[in-house]
Amino acid sequence: MRLEGTSDWTTIGVKVNHFAFFDTTTPQVAGKPEQRECRALGMMGDQQVGQPSDIVTAVWSD
Repeated sequence: MRLEGTSDWTTIGVKVNHFAFFDTTTPQVAGKPEQRECRALGMMGDQQVGQPSDIVTAVWSD
């Protein structure tokens, strides 16, 4: 996950082996919606396998 327009990815949901996954991270400013970019990565143990998914954008708020 990263804020739209930034370059640094924040890893969330590491080693989740069930769906649906719920992002419980809070917005940077409480009550102010923000656009987040998300992608999925395949993991085998501690190693990334394959290529990241396409990036999707979502509006996030608390």
